[in-house]
Amino acid sequence: HRWYIFLANLDPVIGSEQGKTRPVLVIT
Repeated sequence: HRWYIFLANLDPVIGSEQGKTRPVLVIT
């Protein structure tokens, strides 16, 4: 498994909740 940092703006739910981009860790 490799860890990548993605912007939370990829998630419409988090993006609308925070109202801004936010770094999150995901496993791909």
